[in-house]
Amino acid sequence: LAAMGKIDASMLSREQKSFYDKHATMIKGHAKGISTAGSIDDQRKELDMFSKSMYSLLQSFKAADQSIYYQYCPMANDNKGA
Repeated sequence: LAAMGKIDASMLSREQKSFYDKHATMIKGHAKGISTAGSIDDQRKELDMFSKSMYSLLQSFKAADQSIYYQYCPMANDNKGA
C-alpha cells in the first residue's frame, strides 16, 4: 500500500485517473478491513474484494511486464468461489 502512495497519477487521462482513484480507494479500504476484521470469515471477504480490485487495476494499466495470474478457488465462500 505504501507503493500506491508513490504513483504519479497526474500523467493519466481523466478517465484513467478516475478508474485508478476508484480502485486505489477500494484497495486501501479492503486492506484496512483485512487488518481490522473481527473474524477469519470477515478477513476472507475483504481479501476477495481486495484481490478483485487489485487484479482489475493491474490488468487495466498493464502494470506488470510479466504475466499476472489470478488464482480461483471454487470451494471458497461456501462453494461460491473466490
